[in-house]
Amino acid sequence: MVKRDLVKYISIILAFVLGIWALNTWVFETVTVTNQMSNTYLKKGDRVLVNMHASLHYGDFVLYKVEDKEYVGRIIGTSGDTVRYMDNILYRNDEIVKESYLSVNTETEDFQVRSLPNSESEKIGKNQYLILNDRRSNQADSRTFGLVNRSQIIGKMTLRILPVNKIGFVETGMDEE
Repeated sequence: MVKRDLVKYISIILAFVLGIWALNTWVFETVTVTNQMSNTYLKKGDRVLVNMHASLHYGDFVLYKVEDKEYVGRIIGTSGDTVRYMDNILYRNDEIVKESYLSVNTETEDFQVRSLPNSESEKIGKNQYLILNDRRSNQADSRTFGLVNRSQIIGKMTLRILPVNKIGFVETGMDEE
């Protein structure tokens, strides 16, 4: 009886560990926000679940990889969009975008999709994304790397799991469109 119970409990624990491992391998990844990744909504030291299979939309925070280094940024443009910055104003598909999530006095240099590295078109290509940091002084984003391919995006920053007092879905501060 005791031996059967022991085998049962070990089986349950093993199944639980394997389940967590499988989720972490194929569905979620966790990332600790570094100072370079931090912004108004994600602080240094936050631990965040990244959903590797979530659909990606304008305004989402994503974890992506360029040249074997991971970065966090906000999707500013998606496939088919035209995006430009002029006189510190963001235009997406020729409409002004209010960026209330940025800190006051944030300056962004003028650019357009065509002026980004390795880009030859006014529109963002299929399965490509324009990603910017909310801390615009940190130009480790599409302004330096060019458009980011879907295959480079690890996933969408979905759920903050640490610190415990801030557990919850990752807020983006986006106004409803």
